[in-house]
Amino acid sequence: MLIITEEQVRERLPMREAIRLMRETFAALRAGTARNQPRRRMFLSTGSVLHSMGMWYTVLLVVCASAPTSSGTFPCAKPSG
Repeated sequence: MLIITEEQVRERLPMREAIRLMRETFAALRAGTARNQPRRRMFLSTGSVLHSMGMWYTVLLVVCASAPTSSGTFPCAKPSG
């Protein structure tokens, strides 16, 4: 698994290319060669929200997933000490 940060994306993906890829992806969704799961939210007892999103794109043979939390912390991480 390759984990890519938002900062790495900004450094490596120019906005023009991002727009071109989004257009291509929407065309693939329309053609049925890509699938997207809309954002899902899990509300945690800590008050944080775990967001999950996924996509599959057959042309590029890519499967992507994202699962950030709204609090910026990782709810499954153990505190140190």
